[in-house]
Amino acid sequence: MGMKVWKSWITDLFKMKILEKVNILLKFIVCRAKHQFGLHLLHQKMLLSCKRKHGMHTQDVKQCPYFTKFSLTVETVHRADNGTSENAHGLNEEQLAARQVETIDIASVATDYWTYAIGSSNFDFSKFKSAKTGRGPLSDGWQDKCHPVMTAYKLVTVDAPYWGFGYRVEQALLAGERALFLESHRNCFGWIDEWFGMTMQQIRELEQKGLMKPRWKGKGSEAKAIADPMSKIVSQLQSSLMQSEARGLLSSCSVLVEVDAEVADLLNRACFGRPRITAEKEKQWFQLDMEEAFYLGFSLKCLEVVSKDGCTMSDEELWEYMKSKKEVFPISYKAYSHLRNKNWVVRSGLQCGVDLVAYRHHPALVHSEYAVLALSEGENDLNGRLSVWSDVHCTVRLCGSVAETLLILNVNDKGQGAISPSCLEHYTVEERTITRWNPEQSRENQGVLENQTK
Repeated sequence: MGMKVWKSWITDLFKMKILEKVNILLKFIVCRAKHQFGLHLLHQKMLLSCKRKHGMHTQDVKQCPYFTKFSLTVETVHRADNGTSENAHGLNEEQLAARQVETIDIASVATDYWTYAIGSSNFDFSKFKSAKTGRGPLSDGWQDKCHPVMTAYKLVTVDAPYWGFGYRVEQALLAGERALFLESHRNCFGWIDEWFGMTMQQIRELEQKGLMKPRWKGKGSEAKAIADPMSKIVSQLQSSLMQSEARGLLSSCSVLVEVDAEVADLLNRACFGRPRITAEKEKQWFQLDMEEAFYLGFSLKCLEVVSKDGCTMSDEELWEYMKSKKEVFPISYKAYSHLRNKNWVVRSGLQCGVDLVAYRHHPALVHSEYAVLALSEGENDLNGRLSVWSDVHCTVRLCGSVAETLLILNVNDKGQGAISPSCLEHYTVEERTITRWNPEQSRENQGVLENQTK
């Protein structure tokens, strides 16, 4: 078991080609960290808005459905001091001996892998000054110069009792939690003029707004998305692929595409495929999923797919091949194209236990909004998902743990079958969302909700 206040040994973990299960666990934790960032920041705003002389104690436990023995616990104690409390969590002698302490400085600008994974703000606290409070800038030794100061003492305990890779996972996740804490507290101070002096009523309003609007990553993210809409990026990608006469090589359940730097940039911005590192500097390779490749080839008409024998495949041939590799491909592709045609960014939902996840824009700018299941109606239902209540309950709980709404896409083939891709135009898609009942919406004080419904 690893218990300390974070240490960065993430590099060694990613240099090793460890078991696929480790990657699943890391993806799950990164996903949890990303989606809990907004909730964590809101929680910090609430704590900083409440003046408590004797501190507040909170505990958060994270678990992974793929690893039943794994657990990550975060205990937080807020004290009105500048870090002078030696044992804020009341640990016993054995725990104190195992504890390792690291100080997190919100004025720090150091970056690592986890800073990239979680997202980073651009505050320069050496020049920042709050208009409301007059606090700042934060120069060297600011902890002893600024008043008042609050310290958040966070005890992170990671337990991954798995032979061979458990220790490295523990160290990696400790580093990940450190980056999450640093970024959330940096934003807390950077946005001080927005939350300072808030009443509990205003905090409740902020909660409701946070549940009803996209969760952008940083203050400038929404403006960037508006200035560069996804429809424009996809259109540019379509044009570039057509001009370059792009061709993809069929490889089992994916398609490999060789592109130049310009097209690679557009693929990244439009979130199609994943780059594959090669020794070539002038050319880059991208690996497309079956739905992505078929969308570029069949819907956008900007990609040709070549079989292993070097022959260009027709839409019908590619359709039959992909059906042979994935029985539910007609349903999954219809769901994928349905969302893409509405300018949603669509990625794999494996880490959330669903088929797809949908973003309003690039994942670097906004958190995912929907966890998507693609179901077929009628007797031809091939996946059998959500057929029993326990399945519905588990899926909704899992989606809720990463702050996503479960979106069900019921695809009806209208009796057309899946003989050829031309049948897709007759398919219909019905959208439904499933959410947990929120007791907060049933409080006696309904003023906030009533104001929003007028």
